[in-house]
Amino acid sequence: MTKQSLEQLSAMEPEDRYDYTIEQILEHKQLWVLINAQQDFITINYEEDAFSYLPMWPSKEAAVAISEFDQEVTAIAIPVDTFIDDLAEELDQAKIEIGVFPGADTSVWVCDATDFKHEIEDALKSL
Repeated sequence: MTKQSLEQLSAMEPEDRYDYTIEQILEHKQLWVLINAQQDFITINYEEDAFSYLPMWPSKEAAVAISEFDQEVTAIAIPVDTFIDDLAEELDQAKIEIGVFPGADTSVWVCDATDFKHEIEDALKSL
């Protein structure tokens, strides 16, 4: 993926990036998140709203591009089966949403982890 194509994707509307991400997850059977040096997921927290989300991306290149500013984070792949079988439920229990493919302008499509899981499962069934 070129820098130009990443910039074009990042400039898309959040809903379009969401759809693109679902397509990529179906094709590659994984999604990408960021972790810190302690191996903890990087989440975005809004204290005034008591709201948190786990940003995730369709590719390593997209995750790394958004995290270039911070050398303390690493992009890791989460197999789609691990997300469906384990991670979605863990996120729901922790009351952490999913932020699908945050853009360079910080726009993001946020959804419930279980809803995102069901969206992926439904899409996988239609393959």
